[in-house]
Formats: sequence, structure tokens, C-alpha cells
Amino acid sequence: MKKEKTEDMVILINPPNPPRRVSNKDMMGGFGQCYSIECEVKVPPIDIPYIAAVLRENKINVKVVECLGDCLSQEQLLEELKNISETLICIRTSTPTFLWDLEIVKKIKETIKTCVILFGPHVSINPNDIINNPYVDALILGEPEYVIKNIALNGFKEVLGVWYKEDGKIIKNKTGVFIEDLDALPFPSWDLLPYKNYTVGHLMPRQHPTLFMQTSRGCPFACSYCPYPLAQGMKYRKRSSRNVLDEIAYLINKFDVKNIIIRDPEFTLDKNRVIEICEGLITANYGLVWRCETRVDTLDETLIELMRSAGCIGINMGIESKSEKVCKNVGRAPLNEAHTKNIIKKCRELGIHTFCFFIIGLPGDNIKSALETIEYSIDLKPNISQFTVATPYMNTQLHKWALDNNFIDGLSLNEISGYEAMMRNEELSSNEIQLLRDGAQSILDTIEKTRVKTEEEELTDNKALISIIMDLYFSKYYSKGIRRVVIYGTMGISIPKLKKRGFEILAIVDERHEGKMLCKNRILSLPFIKLFKPEAILVSPFKNTSNLRKQMKDEILIIEFLKGIKKISILIIKKLLQYKII
Repeated sequence: MKKEKTEDMVILINPPNPPRRVSNKDMMGGFGQCYSIECEVKVPPIDIPYIAAVLRENKINVKVVECLGDCLSQEQLLEELKNISETLICIRTSTPTFLWDLEIVKKIKETIKTCVILFGPHVSINPNDIINNPYVDALILGEPEYVIKNIALNGFKEVLGVWYKEDGKIIKNKTGVFIEDLDALPFPSWDLLPYKNYTVGHLMPRQHPTLFMQTSRGCPFACSYCPYPLAQGMKYRKRSSRNVLDEIAYLINKFDVKNIIIRDPEFTLDKNRVIEICEGLITANYGLVWRCETRVDTLDETLIELMRSAGCIGINMGIESKSEKVCKNVGRAPLNEAHTKNIIKKCRELGIHTFCFFIIGLPGDNIKSALETIEYSIDLKPNISQFTVATPYMNTQLHKWALDNNFIDGLSLNEISGYEAMMRNEELSSNEIQLLRDGAQSILDTIEKTRVKTEEEELTDNKALISIIMDLYFSKYYSKGIRRVVIYGTMGISIPKLKKRGFEILAIVDERHEGKMLCKNRILSLPFIKLFKPEAILVSPFKNTSNLRKQMKDEILIIEFLKGIKKISILIIKKLLQYKII
């Protein structure tokens, strides 16, 4: 087939997911997060439909290849592109997918004659290295909507916010500026994306498509760990309430949308604007439901009541740490505990779903403060608690602090997710941070899923509850590709559950019960482990691993749950009983 010459076309690409991962590039202020393949959340980068709308407004031919929503593989993407040539291809990258995205760029350049431009907040972190990649033709540093339009109309020369190659030289244009008038942007062109395929799990009703809005950009709070200010700046830039309401009407009329997620860093920062938006929604009476993200200290009970009347069914809010010391160390004003509890309680009474974020391992965090944060998360009773690890996103103040103190243990781009510990702090090793995070998340997930009636003394040694926690903990390694395993220890591990997860149980090893049968497996002794050549050894929380580690000599991955699991379990028992969860 003859190639179509399409020099007047711009192709916007959200590349395929990395192997066995789901890439949501809009998360973390646009730096992105990767999740396991089982993840139900698929959120598009919102800058792509905005760019498409700006191009359309300027009568520029645009095509979107959205591999996340359309579930396109690398091969299918190349097939989609093979019959075009001499066009601008703009590829949206992110921090955890960057190395994978570069491989895709290489294959595109080897397949067709084209100009490849990379964009996304990650590009601004280390542009000198990126522009020197032989397959990358240009970079966009900053917000891309008008920059790509200007390139398509006038070429690269003198366009602000662009680095490009010309005649073997690298040209670095002047730095771009953030878009001040957000009302001037056209509404996103969702019709060019597979908008009906986006999902957010159980966070929104499933009978209607969910679409995403951005009613403001920028965050004026200087939390040292947060990448949002790097991507959007610290100046708060907001759309007018009228412009926001007009877009909502547009989404409802054109796309039959009934669910909207507002992707602002701080939706309720301007209280009067939120009141105007809510009053407009109440008057319109669309039957719309929506959720947002914001700070607890910008909410009050009256505002929450109005938001609920306007259709709000969920609020995400960052709590991060109970410790005032830890909060102050990262430039975050400590939250008033009584106010935070009242806000979450009010949301619960009104039927507003609360999703609270917590971080383990920030500067000054230790085992005591981490356990207090875990207890606090239970005490608050949000619908969902999400625990992450302190992550040194490049160019944040946390990253600089960790570098200065030699606290970074490894910074592999494809592992920067918020879930994989890659730094330590003054008191916790990266392994301890990881175990505390995993333990906390497993316990909170267990609280959501378990309704067991028993006495406090019985629960302290309740192997059934422990096995549920262990199953949730080990499942993260299945998501990483671990399949063939040996079990070390028989207490607190459910063999049937692990098999149901998909693990292949090669053997069960326990010196104290050698020769006995368990789940149709004969229990063996330590020396037999190496004969099976497992990918990993899953260890019971009640098992001492000193002999195991001596014999394995780091030849096989040993996956051991937080040694303090009993301590943490006892710590939360009173809370479980208090809330009558058990």
C-alpha cells in the first residue's frame, strides 16, 4: 500500500502500557503512575484531548492514537502508523514509562519517516539527556497545548518551550510560560478518544461513562514531596465558574456523561468559586454525580453539604502523616485533628465517599510515628485509605534532600510509582519503609474486606485474619511476575488462596512439621528448596528466617512480611472492636 503523505497532520499518541502494567499518565500531576495489570483504573492524560481541541480550533488536522483506552499493543500501534509519513508525531510520556516509551519511539522511527516530539512533565526534568537520544527530534518543556499548535503552524523556530534538532545541532528555544487564561482553552475533544472505555473501578457508578475535567491548575502549597508544582507551577490558575458550568453542559449534551471526576490538585481552594459552581449545578438539575480532590483544611461542613446537594459523591484528600514533626519537615502545615475527623464524619453522614492518602517514610518518620499514622487512618474511618512510600520524584525538594543525605538506594525510572521504596530516611531503611507501607495497606484492605466476630484475645492469634493479610501482601509479587514459589512455614498462610491467586506452589517447607501432609503436599525440610528452583520463597509471618537465609545465600528471593505484624495487629484490635468491625 502506498504511504499517505500527511505533513499537515499532527498525531497525538498515548503509548501502549509497559508489559504487565497499566500506565495512568495523568496521575501525580502528570508525572504518571504504573499499576499492576489487574488494576481497574484507566485514566487518560487530560492534556491530549486539550491539545486536540486547540489544533481543531486552528483548523489543523489531528489524529489521536490512545493505546490505553483502546488496549493497543506495540505491534498494533505500529500497524496503525505504517501507512503515514512526513507528519508530526507527539508522544505523551511519563516518569515510570519513560524508558519503555523510548523503545516505542525507536520502533516508530525505524518504521516510518516522521518527526517525533516528546511531551509531558517528565521531559522537563532532564531535557539535556533526552534531546540527545538519536530517535527524539524535539521536546516540549511545559504546558503543551499552544506549543504544539504553534509548531504545526509555524515550525520550531522561535516557538517558546521547545528544544529541537536542526542540521545536526540542538536548538534550545526560550522557556515557555504557563497558560494564564484557562477559559480561553477550548473544551477537550473527547470524541477523538475512546472515552467510553475509561474506568475508575468502584469510585464512580458504572452504568454511564466517566469523563474528566480540569477546572484549575497549580498548587500554592510547597510540600517538598509533591510533584504537582513542578508540572503546574505554584501559582493557582482557575477557570471561571461560568466556563466550568458551560463545559459540564457540553459533556452532558454531547457525550451523555453522568459521571465526572475533577482532576484539580486543590478543587476547593477558592470557596466562592466552588459555591457558584455548585449552585449552578443545583439549578441545572442534570442528575450528575462527581468527585474531586482537595485539602481538608479548605473544607467546612456548610460547603460539604452544598457540594453533596450539587451531586458530589466523593472527595480525595491528603492526610499524609499524623506526626506534626513529619508534616513540618516537608513544609506541610499539620492538619487539625478535630477538624479532619469532623469533615470525614460529615462526609460519611452525607454519603460522600472519602479517599484518604497517607505516606510512610517522609523525613523524620520512624516506626513509632508510622504506627501512629496507621492507627490514625483507622480512627478516621474513611472509605478508603491509600498508603504510599515517600518517593523522591526528581527535582522535588524531597529528591534534593535525599540526594544531599545519600538516602537514595536506587532510582530506576520504571519503579517510580509511590509504591516501591527507593529511599530511606534518618531512622528507617528503605526495606523497613516498604514493609510498613505494605503492612499498613494490607491491614486497611483487610479491615474493608473482613467482618469477623470474635474476642480481642482470640483475634491476637487469629490465623484466619493473618492469612487474609498475607494473601493481600503476597499478591503484589504475583503482579510483578512471580509465579513459581516455595512456602516456608505453615502458620498464617492460606495455600488455597495463594493457588487461587495463580501461584504455582512447588513445595511447602517447615522443619517442625517435616513429613506431614498439608493441602496434598508433603512438608519438606530446608535443603530441598533449591532442588525446586523457585522464583521466590514466601515466608510465614511466624517463621524465623535466619537458617533459611544462611542456606539460600541470596540465591533466591525471600519474601517476608513485616516482622512487627503481631504488634501492628494488636495495635489496631481495640479500634476494630470500637468500630464493631469485628
